[in-house]
Amino acid sequence: MKKKQALLMTAAVTICLLACNKSNQEHPASIIGKWNETELHVSQTSNGVTKDTTLKADAFSSADYAIFDTDLSAVFFRGPGNPPFGGASLDWIRFIKYRYQISGATLTLTRTDLPTGQASDMPAIKTETIIQLDNKNLILHSSCINGSDSVSTDAYFVRK
Repeated sequence: MKKKQALLMTAAVTICLLACNKSNQEHPASIIGKWNETELHVSQTSNGVTKDTTLKADAFSSADYAIFDTDLSAVFFRGPGNPPFGGASLDWIRFIKYRYQISGATLTLTRTDLPTGQASDMPAIKTETIIQLDNKNLILHSSCINGSDSVSTDAYFVRK
């Protein structure tokens, strides 16, 4: 009888510990804060031709960064001189607001700065894969395939 009680007690404690597992957090504390972008690698394939571009630290300024907050909001800033690919303006400045959710290595960003139905050159929901996240480094990978065309990016950030 004591063995059954001990077995039941062990099972109950195990279930309680599993229920308290913190791996289901919506944001790991390590992503909270300001991250300066230091490198961007873009691989673009169109009509079977692939073009790789890498922007190193000297292509970025202190105006190129992302902020992740504890309220699950995120803002990505792009400073002057770094327009989106195909952009033309040298003084182009942009920020995009998101709500974010993290599940495992998947970072889901949902735009919050567009009125319903408004067109944008950015998708309303973006999914990024977290390649690395520690106290100093954040690396995000994303890819988009549209027929025979594709774009994949690796964005490198350091905590500031």
